[in-house]
Amino acid sequence: MWWYSKPEKWTVLCADGKFRTATQTAEADTYFTVPARVQVRGKTVTGFVWYDNSSTAMSPSGTWKFTANGWLRNAKMLQWPERQRD
Repeated sequence: MWWYSKPEKWTVLCADGKFRTATQTAEADTYFTVPARVQVRGKTVTGFVWYDNSSTAMSPSGTWKFTANGWLRNAKMLQWPERQRD
C-alpha cells in the first residue's frame, strides 16, 4: 500500500520516571502531539508523545515525553503528578 508508512518509534520519559519505547499509532492530530502507545508491565497504555524543551539537570536539551489518555483503559498505570498552582 503506497499510503502506509512504518510507525515512528521514540524513547520517551513516562510519568513513573522510566524511559520506554513509544510507537506511533496514527498520524499526528496536532502540531504539538503524536498519538502513540507504550507497554507497562505487559499492558498497553495509549496516549500521546510530546516534546518538552524545558531544560533540567536530567535532560539539558529537553526530552520526549509520553502522556496517557486519562479516559482509556490502563491509563492509571501512568499518571503525571499534579502540578502545584501558585
